[in-house]
Amino acid sequence: MIKEQCEQCKRNNINCQENIEFNGLSCEQYVKRINLEKSEKNEIPDGNNIIQQNQETSATIEYPDPNYSIHGWLTFFLFSIGLGGLISALYPIFTYNIAEYDGNHFLAISDVVLGVMLLILSCYTIYSFCKKKPNAVFLAKMYVIVTFTSNTLLLFMGEYETSGLGSLPQIIRSLIWGIIWFSYLSLSEQVHDIIPKSYRKVFSRDYYLMTAFIIIPILCLAIGIGNIFSQREELEQNFISTTNLDYNEYTDGRIIFTKPDGFTCEKQELNDPQITVFDLESEYSYIRIVSDYDSDVSVKNFNTYWKGWNDDDLKDYSYKEITNEKREVNGNPYFIKSVKYDTETPVIWHFILLFSPKTGKVCVIYSIQTEDETFDINDLIKTIRF
Repeated sequence: MIKEQCEQCKRNNINCQENIEFNGLSCEQYVKRINLEKSEKNEIPDGNNIIQQNQETSATIEYPDPNYSIHGWLTFFLFSIGLGGLISALYPIFTYNIAEYDGNHFLAISDVVLGVMLLILSCYTIYSFCKKKPNAVFLAKMYVIVTFTSNTLLLFMGEYETSGLGSLPQIIRSLIWGIIWFSYLSLSEQVHDIIPKSYRKVFSRDYYLMTAFIIIPILCLAIGIGNIFSQREELEQNFISTTNLDYNEYTDGRIIFTKPDGFTCEKQELNDPQITVFDLESEYSYIRIVSDYDSDVSVKNFNTYWKGWNDDDLKDYSYKEITNEKREVNGNPYFIKSVKYDTETPVIWHFILLFSPKTGKVCVIYSIQTEDETFDINDLIKTIRF
């Protein structure tokens, strides 16, 4: 046998000069060559090795147990997102009011589109769980994140109702439930048994759906805001060009007011923010008038303006509140707060926020006057037109 190996090796290797002694062992050169050939062969796996490796890899994936059914908290979660998706789609449709969106359909449609997309996502999530699809947990978490994000934006923007689904308590409850459900989906043993972690997978269409949730509402919102600003600018220009002012009337394109007798009026155009400011002065008074767009006729909104306009020069003086109430003039609601400060020469600070619900405009009046002033600030408020 060894002799045959040697003869075969010499036929393949003509440079072999070894003097072989046949003692029952292969020569060193033959052993090395055999080992080399084996290692080269092992470097190129055959089809059987590939199949075996794939079987070993697939053996590490834990597939869902077909006999394990959805129950308990997971059933409640799927019911909740199904009902929530249905309400999200129907509520903005049945409560559609273009006036709440400054007459802009794109802003209104953004809410409707988001609601319909949430309904689609909730149905897709329920289907994936029932069929035990690998992407079920990812879709469920996406639904929770989208609703949590939308409620967080509402909370920070302050755009919530006094009662109902869009109220502050309801938004806070939704945020708390969002945290609870996301933790449940991440830690629940039942969710793991239904969709094992090694089995989970995210499909490319899921990423497309996630991208749509980001791009479509933002696109509608951007178009809507752009239309609002362009429409407002056009309306203001038309307002100025078509309005005939008396000798003592002034306008910034949003409001018209009459300058009181005995006052001077200086007009300033500010760029940041882009507003027009009117400064009126007399011997005993200083009045600043500006206008903007704001339809939030609430005490909370008025207090926000009040704090923003608070005069730092007066904060160290003792004061007494004279007036703090909501009134109406020419069919328009307004808030007025009057405070008397005990300075060397006592002064009265009037702060007024006058709203026009029909046009969505607001007028801010800031007035400082001494006790010697005989001019009544209410006379100025009565002259303001939108």
